[in-house]
Amino acid sequence: MFEWRDEYSVNVKRIDDQHKKLLKIAENTMQLMADVKESDVYDDIIEQIESLTEYTRSHFRDEEIMLEHYNYPKLDLQQKEHKEIMDKLESVNMESLDMNQEGFLKDLVRFIGKWILSHVMGSDMDYKHYFEDNNIEAV
Repeated sequence: MFEWRDEYSVNVKRIDDQHKKLLKIAENTMQLMADVKESDVYDDIIEQIESLTEYTRSHFRDEEIMLEHYNYPKLDLQQKEHKEIMDKLESVNMESLDMNQEGFLKDLVRFIGKWILSHVMGSDMDYKHYFEDNNIEAV
């Protein structure tokens, strides 16, 4: 489900590599769904959430710095979406997670999938087109 596709590319190698790493973390999170049927994976879920949250925070910071450097006119919208995603990742209810690990994982995987489709394929593609239209070769 969380495999890299060329259509996800924003034509900035560093950002594409970060997106690939986020997809790998998401794939690892999805793998926990199989594991949760057989055992308690609470600690593993917490580890995945922390990994996803920290890497996402770093990626967003890097992306925003790049967009600011190239005077991207929709930076404020990008920052708003980043904040919404981070708020969601940081608002995990530990009690709810512990009580229903499988349900929590399903919701998390659904959220990650929606994020990839709507943010990467939407907002991130907007800056890809901005760079292309303005002959910017971002690094």
